[in-house]
Amino acid sequence: MAELDSATFNQMFLDRLHQEGGLEKAAAMETDIVRQKIWEEGFARKIMPPKDVDRNDPHIQEDLKTDTVYYLAHVETLGHAMSVNIRGNGNSLVWYSKKFPISFHKITTQHLYTDEMTIRSMPYPFVKDVESKFPFFIQMVEDREFTLHIEAAVQKMQAWEQAGGVATKLSSANLANVNEAAIRKSEMARADGNAPTWEIHTPQRSDFAYLARMFPGYNGDMLKGDSFLITETDFAGFSTWVAEDIGSPLASKITEDGYTASTVLGYKFMRTSKTSILRPGNVYAFAPKQFGGFFLRFIDATVALERYGDRIETWAWEVIGMGFGNLRFVKKLELYSKSSTPYTVNNVDLWDAGWEAVLPLAEEQIVKDNALVEEGHYEPILY
Repeated sequence: MAELDSATFNQMFLDRLHQEGGLEKAAAMETDIVRQKIWEEGFARKIMPPKDVDRNDPHIQEDLKTDTVYYLAHVETLGHAMSVNIRGNGNSLVWYSKKFPISFHKITTQHLYTDEMTIRSMPYPFVKDVESKFPFFIQMVEDREFTLHIEAAVQKMQAWEQAGGVATKLSSANLANVNEAAIRKSEMARADGNAPTWEIHTPQRSDFAYLARMFPGYNGDMLKGDSFLITETDFAGFSTWVAEDIGSPLASKITEDGYTASTVLGYKFMRTSKTSILRPGNVYAFAPKQFGGFFLRFIDATVALERYGDRIETWAWEVIGMGFGNLRFVKKLELYSKSSTPYTVNNVDLWDAGWEAVLPLAEEQIVKDNALVEEGHYEPILY
């Protein structure tokens, strides 16, 4: 189909709303508007691709108390071998299946309203433009849920690995008293010593080596990571690495093109500009997805479009579930020296004041309006 001008597209949009069957898909030309953001696909889907499930899946179970369902996930059951005499038998062990439930929840966009007059007056197909962003809006919430889940996982494992299983404050001033089993402070953050701050330090090459070796660990964890998740903000710090750390050829290339390698120490990098969700200063490392858990999709993203007289309403939604059975599949590097440990022990808070700066923003705040014209901060510059 040939490209259509904006007025034609908007008219076809209105015409189709008056007929049965809803909106007909039509190609539209690139729009001449000022863009605010680079919209990117969700990083949660890259780390843990969604598994589509329906009511017929044998893992889907009906809740006994409500008219809802959940996914019953299973975890590998482990055993071991032992030495015995030539006529002996191994110890007896009753095997059972380890399992945990994953509940589902709905993610929905805002309900967006407009009317025929607005559509007719706009010089570009703005309804199509908004609807094209619905998947990005939904995936931002997915990414926020995923970030909250992996943060809870590393904090829980960090607490379990302390003496007596009691959480301990993790700051540069308290490193001598902490076993950094799931979360590690960066080398530059450690150097803050007894004067910790929320300053985001530049990651060093050695930080990723220390983070990688946390997977096999020291007590038989027997895992190996394969990927890092980092913000574009922190990744840009790689361009400050000097020849003494990375060698002259790579340092020369960085000077010309920036850091362009897709791996460090054999780990692939996933970078995101969603700094309202993955806050700068937090870097996560992952083992392959089969060692973590599940990202389930019960109802795929669905777009609705309704008409009420001359008013038009559109929105989208999906139903997903997320759960991890092996909390050791994720580790964390903190580039700041203050503590974000989310526990209270003996009536003492283990986090430092200002820790909100390294936590994901609320759902209604994760999409920031960059255009300041409507807010009265300045008028558009005209020549």
